[in-house]
Amino acid sequence: MAINIKFTKFDNTPWGFRLAGGSDFPQPLTVIRVTEGSLGECMGLKVGDVVVRLNDQSIINLTHGQAHEALVHAGNNFVLGVQR
Repeated sequence: MAINIKFTKFDNTPWGFRLAGGSDFPQPLTVIRVTEGSLGECMGLKVGDVVVRLNDQSIINLTHGQAHEALVHAGNNFVLGVQR
């Protein structure tokens, strides 16, 4: 079961997290860094979270690049579904 984490920002502040993996790598899309004090940390994202959804769309079959583009196009309001 995925946990939904809602992300919202009102300016150009970075989200403060880094993902690794994707369908073109031997690991799923996984949070490998969350910057202390960042929006990502404040929203509850944790290192080791596996990202499985962006809003209502599964992203488990996306390459790393496709997932990055999907996040960029999601704008300043989106929901990540993560597994812990």
